[in-house]
Amino acid sequence: MAITVSSTTELYKALNACSGGETILLKGGQYGTLNINSYMSPATKIDFASKVTIASADPSNPAVFSKAEVRDSTNIAFDGVTFDYTFKPGDKQDGTPFVFQWNDGLTIKNCTFDGDEAYGVSASANGYGYGVGLFVRGNTNTVIEDNEAYNFYKGMNITDNDDTIVRGNDLHSMRMDGMCFSKMDGLVIEDNYIHDFRNSPTSGDHCDMIQFFTTGTKEPSVDVVIRGNVLDIGSGSWTQSIFMRNEVVDLGQASFASMAYRNVTIEDNTIVNGHQWGIYVGETIGLSINQNTLTHGDGNKPDGWDHPSEMPQIYVDRDSKGVALIENVAYKILGYSGQSDWTVQDGSSEPAGGTADTLSVRVSGDAWNGDPAFKLMLNGVTVDASTIVTADHAKGEWQTVTFKGDFNLDGSDRVGVTFTNDAWGGTSSTDRNLYVDEVSLNDQINTTNWTLGRNGTQYWDF
Repeated sequence: MAITVSSTTELYKALNACSGGETILLKGGQYGTLNINSYMSPATKIDFASKVTIASADPSNPAVFSKAEVRDSTNIAFDGVTFDYTFKPGDKQDGTPFVFQWNDGLTIKNCTFDGDEAYGVSASANGYGYGVGLFVRGNTNTVIEDNEAYNFYKGMNITDNDDTIVRGNDLHSMRMDGMCFSKMDGLVIEDNYIHDFRNSPTSGDHCDMIQFFTTGTKEPSVDVVIRGNVLDIGSGSWTQSIFMRNEVVDLGQASFASMAYRNVTIEDNTIVNGHQWGIYVGETIGLSINQNTLTHGDGNKPDGWDHPSEMPQIYVDRDSKGVALIENVAYKILGYSGQSDWTVQDGSSEPAGGTADTLSVRVSGDAWNGDPAFKLMLNGVTVDASTIVTADHAKGEWQTVTFKGDFNLDGSDRVGVTFTNDAWGGTSSTDRNLYVDEVSLNDQINTTNWTLGRNGTQYWDF
């Protein structure tokens, strides 16, 4: 059964006439603010035994909502509707004009989330996307499928949901993040196309295409699948691609046992980007990263020699348990140092533009409130701005980090290793240190070893 309406008032009346299975067709035009909730006046039916679909009657002339809050409902779907945000002075950067929370059986498909650029705010904000395209919280059995979202500060912010599918969406022209997730239980992210970001270069934004975090939560995300997505810098600005830091664990704010991510699969994704964190996963129990392809793209930067820090790589926190890294293509794989419950079978791509020279550093570290990191230089030129060391010196672990490229060697070459993030809590057991066992350049090995107990640089000559 189909019911055709042309205003929000008629839409609410149509909902009252539904019992489940109906489609409410919206004539094209502006509908203003949509409110569907349990405290509507007059009271409106919002719980249905089977799906009630709210759809544009003509997809080429869609119904347009300027603001929406849908909450406390059961089995409501939106199909082919446009949610169009218009910036207004005083709006919050992370404001949420389109909110969907505490629903069961919510479906959002074939919809458009049209953002807007800020003005009159600041030099870093003006002219860039503002607000959050789609805010989804506290829902169960949710499907977000085949939508397009663009020109926001963040595309989607999804938190505290059970059993969620995010599939086939097209996200682009974001200033900061594509999709953000926290406290998810049962999540599939698949076949999405996330691309061509518009980052504000003076903002200091931490830009991610797909981000998970634990800050501000008391439960980790569990049972997560990230599969078959294309994350492409295109002609846009670089971002981190899949970034799953576990802040509360690595900062010592919660225990590994209570807050480690659990049962995470990242497979068959294609990542083209210009930042080293192609796939970054913090403390996790049960992690499979399989058959992903990570390659470099310049985006809106001029083509040229590709610095190692621009080469997408895979990083897994070394304390993670039950890890499988199988048949991935990436510039580097970091985190593995012989853990007995890890399986690693990987090749690696080589940086574009040069395979003539090979520079390797054998390192280990003492981790306290985070892993040690170092900058690597060759003849005064930065080869890698920040490499994280995951090998545990107290356990006798070492890792060899290798960089390849055309380094323009002249036969009297100097390698510098700079310890960049020293930390000390007042005792020998609360001290972050970096150890360098040896450095090799092509077929030469310099076995001079150094312990860097504070920030500073040591050198190896060739």
